[in-house]
Amino acid sequence: DIIQKKELGKHVLSTGEIKWYYKEWMRDAIELGLESGRRNEEIARMRFSDIVENANGVMEYIKILDIKVNRQWGREGSNAKEIIIPVTENLRQLLFRLGYEKNKGSDKYLIGTEEKMTRESLTRFLSQSFSHYYNQLGTGKELTFKSLRKTYISQLTAFMGVDNTR
Repeated sequence: DIIQKKELGKHVLSTGEIKWYYKEWMRDAIELGLESGRRNEEIARMRFSDIVENANGVMEYIKILDIKVNRQWGREGSNAKEIIIPVTENLRQLLFRLGYEKNKGSDKYLIGTEEKMTRESLTRFLSQSFSHYYNQLGTGKELTFKSLRKTYISQLTAFMGVDNTR
């Protein structure tokens, strides 16, 4: 709920400068992180054209590049590592909310399509915004955007087993 309240996105830096962490798409970005288990950089770069359907026209998975691994190992082109994200019912509903029917097969980004900031800036913004809003909950736990990935992997492993998750 708090992430949808613009006034709670205000953060005053030590210099007195005001930074706003509110974006209309932030809730969807966090949900996409939770439902896909991908890193913020990959969330920022996901496109509608990455969604793969089966022969019956039903969304089956999202296929993206593993940006961190490819960068670390210098992999490019046909040597690049790809990640397959199964489309669960919750993820399917989110993709429809994001405009799948209208944007199916297009190179439009899933998140922040109309944003003027670069994808690199959007990546940092996702992380900072998540932390800003999460800290307002006052849970006493230290969670970051990365925690969404860990939660996803734990849930997937519990459901499918370790070998299938790999």
